[in-house]
Amino acid sequence: MQICLATASDAGQIAQIYSYYVKNTAITFDYEAPDESAIGEQIKATLRQYPFIVAKEQGRVVGYAYASKLKNRQAYDWAVESSIYLPNTHISSGIGSALYDVLEGLLRAQGVASVFACIAAGHELEQSASILFHARRGFSEVGRWLGCGFKFNRWYDVIWMQKQLCDPGDSPKEPKPILELEARRLSDILGGANA
Repeated sequence: MQICLATASDAGQIAQIYSYYVKNTAITFDYEAPDESAIGEQIKATLRQYPFIVAKEQGRVVGYAYASKLKNRQAYDWAVESSIYLPNTHISSGIGSALYDVLEGLLRAQGVASVFACIAAGHELEQSASILFHARRGFSEVGRWLGCGFKFNRWYDVIWMQKQLCDPGDSPKEPKPILELEARRLSDILGGANA
């Protein structure tokens, strides 16, 4: 398995993975799956500031993860929201952990202090794989929005989980855009997952 920054050429496979969750689950609150072009634009926009990474086996995307802005106010610049998706055939394969190891390493290198996961919750999702996965990775539940998402003719809660990546100190430096990290540091973090 190889983990690398996503490119526009990965967009079609990413769109296929995400489409399953849009059409069949409440894991995402999207009603319609974005097409390859929209995913390509998302990759490009994300990489202006944050990591968007893919895991590949024999050139095929078998999972992806990315970070996004938590809120549109400057005081939140040291916090991000994370997202991760694997083909439904690859759950509990270790790919998710490998992706998050790299994602968290990249975010630390950028100077991001904390990462949040927004996870749909409801009767059948209360012990979801996503909640358990994030808990095993050191995330703690920090909040719950009640009945805020409506999909498949029912209401879902959202659970917010948080992991502190580092102590930014009293005078933190502005987080660096992902592509402004030193090439060697970026290579070391990505390469460590591929060793």
